[in-house]
Amino acid sequence: MKPLFVRELTQDEIKQLGEMSKDWAIGYRAQIVLFSHDGMRPSEISRTLRKDRRTCRKWIRRFNEHGVGGLISPKKQGRPKVFGDDVREEIRKIAATPPTELGVDADRWSLRKLASYLSEERHLVKSISREQLRRILSGD
Repeated sequence: MKPLFVRELTQDEIKQLGEMSKDWAIGYRAQIVLFSHDGMRPSEISRTLRKDRRTCRKWIRRFNEHGVGGLISPKKQGRPKVFGDDVREEIRKIAATPPTELGVDADRWSLRKLASYLSEERHLVKSISREQLRRILSGD
């Protein structure tokens, strides 16, 4: 297998990679590129960083193709939102409105009453858990 090295780096890229290497989540990717720039082979980098050689080769290739941006994964991790931003905003508006103004016999909202109102009266959601409501109202 032919040794793989990173392409020639600009001074700006070296600076960006140096900053990125301080990030605990993706810093090792920048370190792989910087080690390759210093002449280390992927097998040497993998031993130094305790990463798989294929991982090292992958990040060198992605950098060569896409630059510094190629080291940042475009995918958002985790489950997609169940409710869109428009529904979340409507839920927040309703929660900020006193229940009596909406015809609900209560002085203030509880999560249980709000969930019931959203599904039975407004038909905004089919069902929603109190935990999901709490997250929406807290801005998560």
